[in-house]
Amino acid sequence: MTNTLSAPITTALKAFGSFVDNVIASSACELGLTRLVRQTGLKKKQGADPMSILMAAIHAPLVMKDSTWAFCERFIKQYQVGEKDVIYRFLLRQDIRWKLITSKLAEGFISTHEKEVFADEDGVALVIDDSLRDRSGKKVEASAKHWDHCRKRSVRSHQVVAAGLSFAKGYIPVASQIITGTKKVFERGFKWQDKRSEVARAYDRGINESKNDFFARTVKQTANRYRGKLKWVLADAWHGSRANLKVIMDNGLAGIILLKRGKTKYRYQGRLYTIKELYQAAKRRMQKVDGGAFRGIS
Repeated sequence: MTNTLSAPITTALKAFGSFVDNVIASSACELGLTRLVRQTGLKKKQGADPMSILMAAIHAPLVMKDSTWAFCERFIKQYQVGEKDVIYRFLLRQDIRWKLITSKLAEGFISTHEKEVFADEDGVALVIDDSLRDRSGKKVEASAKHWDHCRKRSVRSHQVVAAGLSFAKGYIPVASQIITGTKKVFERGFKWQDKRSEVARAYDRGINESKNDFFARTVKQTANRYRGKLKWVLADAWHGSRANLKVIMDNGLAGIILLKRGKTKYRYQGRLYTIKELYQAAKRRMQKVDGGAFRGIS
């Protein structure tokens, strides 16, 4: 890999003269993807080698194809993995420890590019947010009704909560999980092949845990792993509870979180204020933030 492509820059794939397959292959080699996958116990059952199938699947979103099927139909022969259905059968395997693979990849990337990741004097931020993926079928397991703030209506979807490290040159995903919620949940109707498998445990977490559980666990684990290097936690108003703020402070971090204009009160200089009251109390002392159109006070 050339120097222009080895740095952790999100626009590397757009660089002149770069080819998606070459960049992925070089990055996989640099991060030891094959070794990591083997260490998780993923083995060939029959037919094509799992690494060849995995590499074919990785390419699909990077070439911005809406359908994995459409991508595989045209390029599947390049990887010698057989028919396009091989990809889907591979993704349905219950023995693939995706969580371990992705976390090890993130750790490997950070270790390889540590100087670039932690170079900013302002510190690295842990960003936690959720997104909705619509599921039109009423019987899609782990789907539920979630409120979409953009469309102002409730939709059946998978809710994915994700966390990553944000730094001057890019963003590194470190954890993610489907959180089912409690409204009109469609649960799995048949048994797992192995209750100890990663996919079965991930399903149980999605059903039994909340976004706050994920938030607290991720903040603690990431703060311990990058002690002294992680400084901030960024999240939207949904995570702006006193319990979450306490988790942030208990782990020696600073939170930048939107807070709901509700009845919850916060103690400031011995008095209790709602967010609206606190804003009114500090409004006159706010100053314009450099480089932006906002006013603020700390």
